[in-house]
Amino acid sequence: MKIFLRYFAHQIHISPDPAILTIGSPVEWELFSDGLNLPQLRWTVYFDHGTPFPQGQHIFTAVTLLAAIPSRSSVIGMSHVGQLGPFVAVSSGDYKYGVRVEAFNQIMADDDPFLIVR
Repeated sequence: MKIFLRYFAHQIHISPDPAILTIGSPVEWELFSDGLNLPQLRWTVYFDHGTPFPQGQHIFTAVTLLAAIPSRSSVIGMSHVGQLGPFVAVSSGDYKYGVRVEAFNQIMADDDPFLIVR
C-alpha cells in the first residue's frame, strides 16, 4: 500500500487517511512538495503509541532535496520527491501516528493520521 504525503501551504495532505493495511503487507509513504524554494526537507513518520512494525521500529526519516521537474523540452518547476519504506506490518491494531515536515531544524507541519492493520 502507498500512502501519499504532500506538503503544501504549511499543511500535510495525507491520502488515504485512515489507511487500511492487511497484516504482513508492506506500506510505503510517497513524499511530495512543490512550490517551495527550500533546498532540503526532512520528513519523519513516527509511532509514539505502539507500532505495527517488527523489532519496535517506530521512527522513519527521509531527506528530500529540491530538484527540477523536467518535461520533454524544458524544466516545468521545482519539487521535492521521495519515499519512505516499504515496511511490513506484523502487528494488527489501530495506530495513530505522526507525520512531520521540517526545514532548517524548524517544524513546518505536523499531522496525526491513522493506520489500521487487520
